[in-house]
Amino acid sequence: MYLPEAPNRFASGKSAQEAHEAIRPTDLSYTPEMLAKSLPHDQLRLYTLIYNRFVASQMTPAIFAITNVEVKAAQGVFKAQGKIMKFDGYRRVLPPAGKQEDALLPALAEQDPLNLLKLNATQHFTEPPPRFNEASLVKTLEKEGIGRPSTYAAIISKIQDRGYVELKERRFHATETGMLVTDLLVEHFPKVMDLQFTSHMEEELDQIETRKYKRNDVLNEFNEPFEQALKVAETKMVTDQEKCPKCGRPLQERFSKFGKFFGCSGYPECDYIKKKGDEKGEREPPKETEHRCPNCGKPMLERMGKRGPFLGCSGYPECKTTMNFDAEGKPVLASKPTGHVCEKCGEPMVLREGKRGPFLACSGYPKCKNTKDVDVHGNPMEPIDTGVNCVKCGSPMAVRRGPRGSHKPLPEDLKEKLKDLLPPPPPKKAVPQVEVTETCPECGAPMKLRPGRRGFFLGCSKYPKCKGTREASAELLEQAGAV
Repeated sequence: MYLPEAPNRFASGKSAQEAHEAIRPTDLSYTPEMLAKSLPHDQLRLYTLIYNRFVASQMTPAIFAITNVEVKAAQGVFKAQGKIMKFDGYRRVLPPAGKQEDALLPALAEQDPLNLLKLNATQHFTEPPPRFNEASLVKTLEKEGIGRPSTYAAIISKIQDRGYVELKERRFHATETGMLVTDLLVEHFPKVMDLQFTSHMEEELDQIETRKYKRNDVLNEFNEPFEQALKVAETKMVTDQEKCPKCGRPLQERFSKFGKFFGCSGYPECDYIKKKGDEKGEREPPKETEHRCPNCGKPMLERMGKRGPFLGCSGYPECKTTMNFDAEGKPVLASKPTGHVCEKCGEPMVLREGKRGPFLACSGYPKCKNTKDVDVHGNPMEPIDTGVNCVKCGSPMAVRRGPRGSHKPLPEDLKEKLKDLLPPPPPKKAVPQVEVTETCPECGAPMKLRPGRRGFFLGCSKYPKCKGTREASAELLEQAGAV
């Protein structure tokens, strides 16, 4: 009754790895009951699952009696389904592990009057399908016949490494780069981007293995039309017809991890990149301000640099005075002339303010990039004799200040000896005292306003145990006086 007349045989799916053998018991006489005293609890549960599933796969199917009932009330039709198991079959060994769906209906006959006991009105709205996560994406790839189990991990890794998608809250979100690339490929390579194309190619590759098709025939079937489409795309796949001012080729809209930009389509032969904030590929024209040059008295012009706006003398290149804006928006000299001379090129040295404090720089920059540390009075500091030599070349090691201190930690005895000669540390940025109501996205703890290289941000109060961060809102920065 439970044993079929012939052994059950199952066809493998298209994406099955046929070289991988199934896990199954080798001798059915070793039942889970026999091994209960020999195996640990977890191993026994695993063995029982494998044993029962294998035995169930070779048993007769279960038989159910299904009844469908339609109840008409005015213009409405209500449906119900009942299922009664007549023969348990394989379920005798492997009962359903999920929700029990067998429902028993009362005895009914056609035209029986039914009384309404209760009617619940519910409202449903259409919702977009949920975003893919790793599991649902793999399930869709299997359904469409794209890839194989051995390539699923590589596919998921590749679309993230290339910046086509971002994983947020365990769900994939398409990036601007991914959407742009997809739109261009769908437009110019519709056959390759068709879901059935990859599935068809996978089938033909399998049939090459069985010698039904020849390798070269399958490759030529794909390669010849693809080469033609590629030649057309090389001339038409341009999203911006503006010409490069260097070589005359069209500019293309591109995306990087820093956002959208326009670059020459002749890259890498031409590396032109259009500057941000200008439709013609040039910087915004300088604006005249009410400030006067402290050296020559001419008006100062507001210009845009890599690190933001600054003031430059309108008498440039005769007068090279520049000024930066401080935290309060007031202009301050970017460099101050000194009486020191560069020992490398003979040009005057100027005093500049850097991220790690003041320093002397050659006025012949960028031809000469000589710099020197200064003491508290702005005078150049001579190299400190540390008595330590470089392990690579044997030259004396100099004391320099980096973003996180000296490049090589100083011994405590040497640090104490040179404490009066070391460059002064940069002044710490004062943190305004403002009330922060936001919580950490990682652990839920309160956030604090913290200073960073690019301004203030919100950091977790449990740092360094929790390193959660969040961008500070414009309202909060305004309260702190940081904007």
